[in-house]
Amino acid sequence: IKLKYLAVSFNVIWIQPTLQSFRRFFGVGDDDDNEEYRWRMLRNLAIAPFAEEVVFRACLIPPLLVSCYVRTSTKSSVSGSAVVLLTPVQVSWIAPLFFRVAHLHHFYEQYRQLPLYRRTKSVLLQLTLGLVVQWTYTTLFGAYVSHVFLRTGSLCGVVLAHVFCNYMGLPNVSFAHPSSDLYGYRWFVVLVYIVGIVGFGMGFSSVVLFPRESLIPALLLRGTSR
Repeated sequence: IKLKYLAVSFNVIWIQPTLQSFRRFFGVGDDDDNEEYRWRMLRNLAIAPFAEEVVFRACLIPPLLVSCYVRTSTKSSVSGSAVVLLTPVQVSWIAPLFFRVAHLHHFYEQYRQLPLYRRTKSVLLQLTLGLVVQWTYTTLFGAYVSHVFLRTGSLCGVVLAHVFCNYMGLPNVSFAHPSSDLYGYRWFVVLVYIVGIVGFGMGFSSVVLFPRESLIPALLLRGTSR
């Protein structure tokens, strides 16, 4: 793989879009498009990440960790039930469900703004498919930042992760189209994606990125044992 492939990919995928965003955000003048863009970026990169992480991670996860459910034994030799606390893994997947429902208004707003003649079954199906995709990635992202918050106890860390996620958006697969400037480097871009996904997965059990002991469960356990 030639070094110029890396330079071109990095420039097209990261440097140029970032510079363009800065130019639009700090643009001089009364351009309505720039003004709307500034407010949208402030919402996506400052207000929403902070507010959502405070509510859905800092305020929601600790109560879930001390929540419990009744588990009834189904074995014939053992009868009865037991009260069981939710595990950190269960909490990491339950918390995003609230986070996911909080994004339901996007579907309603898109449908409400449609003219009456466009409210057809096919359009409704497209909106529903978009909602399913949105629910999928908000659930996966919510589970990840819940895991990070449980392990580190850092609100700042999950807010920064949220900001980065909102800025980067979903993976851009337009490089696979022949009209793309990156079409000739598509296999290299795919390789980079694979390396990133594998590294991301390996990071979950890393003692370099995370403390050996999950901080939030440990603090709650010590608080309840006194």
